[in-house]
Amino acid sequence: MKIEFEKFYSYKSKSSIPAIIGVPILLILIPLILLVVVIFLVFAGITSVFSNKRKNTDRIIDEQKPYFLIKRDNFTIELVEHDDEEYTSLEDYWYSDVYDEDTTLYLAKTSPEIPGLHNKFITTFMKEIKDGVMLQIVEYPGEMVSVPSSWIIYLNYHSLNIERLDEIGPYLLYNNDQDMYIIEGFNQGGKIQLKIKMPGGM
Repeated sequence: MKIEFEKFYSYKSKSSIPAIIGVPILLILIPLILLVVVIFLVFAGITSVFSNKRKNTDRIIDEQKPYFLIKRDNFTIELVEHDDEEYTSLEDYWYSDVYDEDTTLYLAKTSPEIPGLHNKFITTFMKEIKDGVMLQIVEYPGEMVSVPSSWIIYLNYHSLNIERLDEIGPYLLYNNDQDMYIIEGFNQGGKIQLKIKMPGGM
């Protein structure tokens, strides 16, 4: 299937506040920030006493439940949190440079095993299109490369063949709810927008 993307990038601008103005502002903000941190820690300490037992129980129950990104009659994709060296390295970069609020990077376990997807690290992004789905794989582009990148792949629902469509870079992708032909993405440094171009439409 021929699917192409028109890419648009935007980057966060650096602060234009002059240094001579920034110093007094920092002198005012630092005590306020410290006060907020102290209040938060006290509040968190009190509430954790009452909530830890419930959270631990919920966590055990959640960890026992398999998390399926896709579950169809002829195949499944289960998302698994992993702890090997490669996953830790990818996750550390992902949290520091892409997204640091929730877990969005998982090891894909497919049944049956799908070459090019099984045991690959993917995000929770998925977009159904034609007779298949687009997913996002995250990996290092080479052995000597320290910064991971990501690719959009296409998985055919019937043949279970994988096709790599385009390299996107270290962005967390998500669907645009207003336009089915637009995919959005972001990291700590900026945003990306992908416009899907394909013959015959979706």
